[in-house]
Amino acid sequence: MATKRPSGAVVFLLVGSLVATSSAQSIFEVLSSTPSLALLTAGISATGLVSTLSDPTLNVTLFAPSNEALLGVLTDLGVSLEGLLALGTSLTPVFQYHVVQTALNASEIPSGDTSLPTLAAGANLTITKSDANITVKSLGSDANVIQADLIAGGSRIHIIDRVLLPFFVSIASALSRSPALSTLLTAVQTANITAIFSDPLLTATVFAPSNLSVVLAGANVVVTPLSAITATVRIADIPIGLGPRSVVHVVDQLLLPFYSSVANAAQSSGLTTLLAVVAADGRFGAQLSDPKFVGTILAPTDAAFTALLTRMGLTAEQLLSDRATLASILELHILPGVSLKVAQLTSGPVTTLSAAPLLANITGNVVTFVAAQSTATVIAPDVSVNLDRAVVHVIDQVLCSVMGAAMLYTFTRV
Repeated sequence: MATKRPSGAVVFLLVGSLVATSSAQSIFEVLSSTPSLALLTAGISATGLVSTLSDPTLNVTLFAPSNEALLGVLTDLGVSLEGLLALGTSLTPVFQYHVVQTALNASEIPSGDTSLPTLAAGANLTITKSDANITVKSLGSDANVIQADLIAGGSRIHIIDRVLLPFFVSIASALSRSPALSTLLTAVQTANITAIFSDPLLTATVFAPSNLSVVLAGANVVVTPLSAITATVRIADIPIGLGPRSVVHVVDQLLLPFYSSVANAAQSSGLTTLLAVVAADGRFGAQLSDPKFVGTILAPTDAAFTALLTRMGLTAEQLLSDRATLASILELHILPGVSLKVAQLTSGPVTTLSAAPLLANITGNVVTFVAAQSTATVIAPDVSVNLDRAVVHVIDQVLCSVMGAAMLYTFTRV
């Protein structure tokens, strides 16, 4: 039986198909033959992605930064070209971030915003198309497509004018590109420290308070500053720079390096009995909790109150129930309207809310306060409240006036 030979048309189609397959260029081949993408070619070669991008059967979209774009990012990152290429495989996620997992001609990109997954795990790009303009938005930068639809086998290449970054180039960049951190950005600018936070080589961890008190999502991490106002990390591990070099954690409270009120200072210092006395008296609680309060507080320790109760033969409950005695004690410990650190004190009479006399005695580094019935030594001076609007000096004894002592004696006789 004679073998049937294929027709000329079939032979032509088979040959044509083989020629087309063999002549299809891979992404890497197209990059290598495009002078305006020479630096990108060098970068990909340094990362070990050559084999991946040399596959002509690959069906992806590469947003390819031009030579000018790569030179521009060197300034943004504060590195040289040699230094960047020397990072080798550390750059792999950066270049993977430029590859969308679907092959798209410019005409196939829908109008508006489209989020597309990249070869970088868990990282998407937002493609925005408006008329003929296409913008690619990444975490740390935005780029415009300046030349579209280079064909590389089943893939497409669009040349862009900026490098797409899966991190922010600086802390200042993170603040400016994150609307929820605009208040912090304003504070940084007002404090004239923008240059510090704009340094791409800065290595730091920043706990960044959001504009709102609660930010959705995040890690269960609690930070306690000096002020003891705890803040919870709501968005963790925002990367800054290659590596990353720095990290930002968004928190739900402003962390203060000082106490926000006298009550806050007392609570953090463990002065629980003093706080109980203030609460029982009822007159000064609001003032001592007010961040705007101006004054100097002489704050007895819990041990000082225990010693007072022992000396007077009272229980804590008895003391807290005697409003007149509480008033005489508290008034002698409040210097109103003036915030005095130890260095500003002089030996002599001190003005308090009480009509009873109180003297300050400065001997070298030792500061004592002398009342009619007791003498107290400052054991923890200059506890600053709200940027020195108020000052607390922790003392080792409760100050008692004649009137106060008489009231205590009368109380114990009843």
